[in-house]
Amino acid sequence: MSYKAIIVDDHILMRDGIKSLIQSYEDFEVVDDFGSAEEMFTYLEENSAPDILILDLSLQRMSGIDALKILYKDYPQIKVIVLSMHREKKFIMACLDYGIKGYIVKNEAASDLKAALQKVPSDEVFFSNEVYDTVLKTYTTMKKERQTVKDINLTAREKEVIKYIAEGMTSRQIGEKLFVSGKTVDSHRSNIIRKLEVKNLAELIRKVVELKLV
Repeated sequence: MSYKAIIVDDHILMRDGIKSLIQSYEDFEVVDDFGSAEEMFTYLEENSAPDILILDLSLQRMSGIDALKILYKDYPQIKVIVLSMHREKKFIMACLDYGIKGYIVKNEAASDLKAALQKVPSDEVFFSNEVYDTVLKTYTTMKKERQTVKDINLTAREKEVIKYIAEGMTSRQIGEKLFVSGKTVDSHRSNIIRKLEVKNLAELIRKVVELKLV
């Protein structure tokens, strides 16, 4: 299967570089690229939505964050990977609120973009190491929600799966570790998401850290 992607970045050299990287990966195709969020939304109104969006945050008119708000509401099927120079916590956490599937800092794009694209289509999440550290530090200092570990009836196997998810493993990799199929791992993951009362993997990682489940 070939996954279709679009790129939004107001620097044409950056767009061209990202496009060249993605086009070199098997099973991925860049169908268009844009210098502004407004151009992207015009395209989305007239064409089928892509599978993946690579989005910069520092855009000239509508910001990347404002674009994410609209995407989250009107185009939830698009898997968004933020590619930004911003490392600050406020940007990272704002993006997480709008269901992004990945956050890569630009100076790590060459090494991290391929890894992100391999995970995101299967609904996994990917963060650059620096971003992942920021997320963990943020949630370890947040006040715990009312739900406590005692309220959650996790099986021993589900706890194992949580541990490997927190380490960034895919369902296939976890299955190999546990000697089960990827579908079995997906089933465990769905049960974990239900029990922890979260909506996606980004929220799952947040809850796991808050409740110190790993």
